[in-house]
Amino acid sequence: MKSLIIRFALIVSLINVVHAQSPGGISGGLDVWHKADAGAYKDAGVTPAANGDVIRQWNDNAPTGFNVGQATAQYQPTFDDDAINYNPAFNFDGTDDYLFNTGFSLSGNTTNFIVASPVQDNSNDCLLNIASGTGGLWGYNALYLTTRDGGARLRFVYRNSPSQSGGNNLDAGSTLVYGQPSLMDFRRTQGGLQESWINTGDHQSVSASVSNYTGTSYAFNYGCLYVGTRVFGGKYGEHIKYATALNDVDKNLVDTYLAVKYGVTMSDDYNATTGQPIYSPSSYGNNIIGIGRDDVEALIQKQSHTIDDTTRIYLNTLHATNIGNTGSFASDVSYIVMGDNQGAIHNTAASNAEVPVGCGLYSRLEREWKVTKTNITEDFSWDITLSSGANPGSINVADLRLLVDDDGDFSNGVTNCYFNGDGTGVVLTYNNPTITISGISMGHIANNSTSYITIGSINGVSPLPVELIQFDVDCQKHTTEITWTTTSEINNNNFIIERSKDGFNFEEIGTVKGGGNSSTLLNYIWEDHSPLSGTVYYRLKQEDFNGEVEYHGVRTTTCKELGKINFYPNPFKNSINIQLSDNITYPITIEVLDYLGRKVHEETLQTSEVEISLNDQLPSGTYFVKVVNETTHVVERMVKMK
Repeated sequence: MKSLIIRFALIVSLINVVHAQSPGGISGGLDVWHKADAGAYKDAGVTPAANGDVIRQWNDNAPTGFNVGQATAQYQPTFDDDAINYNPAFNFDGTDDYLFNTGFSLSGNTTNFIVASPVQDNSNDCLLNIASGTGGLWGYNALYLTTRDGGARLRFVYRNSPSQSGGNNLDAGSTLVYGQPSLMDFRRTQGGLQESWINTGDHQSVSASVSNYTGTSYAFNYGCLYVGTRVFGGKYGEHIKYATALNDVDKNLVDTYLAVKYGVTMSDDYNATTGQPIYSPSSYGNNIIGIGRDDVEALIQKQSHTIDDTTRIYLNTLHATNIGNTGSFASDVSYIVMGDNQGAIHNTAASNAEVPVGCGLYSRLEREWKVTKTNITEDFSWDITLSSGANPGSINVADLRLLVDDDGDFSNGVTNCYFNGDGTGVVLTYNNPTITISGISMGHIANNSTSYITIGSINGVSPLPVELIQFDVDCQKHTTEITWTTTSEINNNNFIIERSKDGFNFEEIGTVKGGGNSSTLLNYIWEDHSPLSGTVYYRLKQEDFNGEVEYHGVRTTTCKELGKINFYPNPFKNSINIQLSDNITYPITIEVLDYLGRKVHEETLQTSEVEISLNDQLPSGTYFVKVVNETTHVVERMVKMK
C-alpha cells in the first residue's frame, strides 16, 4: 500500500509539473498557447502531424484547452518541421487556409505574442481574429491582428464594441520584413493604453477607452477572415494569449522564450524564467541567436542560426531539425546566447589593426560576436560563413585561429588564440565558404561569463576588394536615387544594383562601372527611373574582375506618391469614383466584391479617373473594391447606403 501511495503521489507530481509549464514561466491569465511543435495533428487529435502533412487540429497547451481546427481539406495549412530556426511552423497558402473554433471567452485586458513569417501579397494578412460575427465576419471583430503590405506594418484593431465596426487601429511602425520571422506583441489595458511591438523594439501606443468584452460567444481563427481578401500567407509558429495585461517584466520573460526558440533578434535584454540575465544586446545587438534549456516553459533549443544562416550555434552535430539534434543539456535554466557587431565577414584595414600581440596574425574578420554562457557546462560548436571578400577559395584551415577576448578590444587586455593541435580540444574545419569550430568548452569560454570571439588568420591571402562606408536609397517622387561611397577598391570590376518587392527575390536593374584599384574616396550614384509602388528593397552587388561577387546589404524605401488611389464617396449610393495617380501602370482591373466575397462587378480601366456605376438593385451593406495591376494591389472597404 505504501508503494502504491508513493507511485500515485509521483504521478500527481508529474501531472502538476506538466500543467505548470508556461511561456516565460508566467502562468497567471494564460488562456491560449498554440505552438506548432506541440499539439499539431493531421486528424482530430489522434495522429501527430509530420513534415508535409495537412493540419486538421491544433491543440491548446494552455490550461483552458481551447483547440482550433479545420475539417475541410481545402482550407488546411501544412506542417513544416524545420520552418523557423529548425523548429516547426504551419504554412498558410495565402489563399484560403485557416484554423478556427467558436465559443471563445474574451475579456477586456489582453496580452498577445505571435511568431510568424508573413509573405508579401499586397493585402492585409490576418494573423488572429476574435469576432462576434458568424465565421469571424469583418466589421464584427473584437480583436484583429494583421500585417499590412505597402508599409511593412503590423496592425492591431480593438473595436469599440464586438458588434460594431470602427474602433482603435494601432500600427507598429514599418520594420516588418516579409519572408523573415518576426516577434509581434500586443498589450491592452481596459480603459487605458493599448500597445504594439515588432521584435520588442518598434513600439507604438494609443490611449483607448473601449468596452470591456465578456462572455463566451466569440469566434476565434488564425489565417483569414470570412471574406477571402484578407488571408494570411506565410509561416505561423506560435501564438500565446493572456487574459491580462502583463507587466513589462513578465512580458520580457515571454519575449525571451520566443526570441531564443525562433532565432528572432529582440532589442530588449534577454532573461531566463528565473529572472536571471542571459544576454544584453548593448553594442552587439545584431543577429542574436541562442541555445538553452528552461524546463518551466518547455524550452529545449539545441541548435540555432541567424536569419541569413551565416552564423550557427549548436550542441553535438547539426541536424535538419532542432528535435533531431541528439545533444542534451545537463542542467535546467542553462543558456548560450550570442550576437554580433554587424561587421564584415572578411578582414578590413580597421580589423587588421586590432589584433592581439603574440598570436602572429596577419588579419582577422571585422565581425565580432559577444557570447554569454549561463549555467552551462556542455561543449558547443559554431559555424561562420565567410563573404566573398574573405577570398574563401584560398583559405587554409591550418592558418585559422579562434580568438577569445575579455572586453571586445582585441588589441589590448586578455585575448587567447586557439588552433588545431594546440592541446585545448578545439577543432577547426573548413568547407568552403563555412568555418566550423567544434569542441568550444569551458576551457575556452568560462561558465557564467561573457566573452568576445572572432576568427583570425596567420596568412595574408585575404585581400579586401571593396571597403564601403555609405549605401543609401531615397525615393524622389518619380525616381529612386541609389548612392554609395567606397574608401578603397581592389580588382573591382563593377557594381550591380538589384531590386526586390518581397525582400527575397531580387532582379538586376542596373550596372555601374567600378573603380578597379583605388585607395581614394569614390562616390557613386544610380537612379531607378521606373520605381515600384510601396516598400521596395534594393541590394548592391560588387563583382571582381575574376567573377567573384560580394553583397553589401539591403536598403528599403517607400514612394508613397506612387500608385496613389483615391476612392469616394464613402458611403456611396449607386456609383463609386476612383482616382489614380498619373504615373500608375495600365491596364488596371477593378473588382467589386460583396460581404461574402462574391464578385458583383468587374471592369478594366485605361484612364486616371473613372466613375464605376453599380446596379442600383444591389442591397445596402459592406463591399470591397479591389484595384489590381502588375505592381499594385489595393483593397478598399466601402459601404453602400440605401
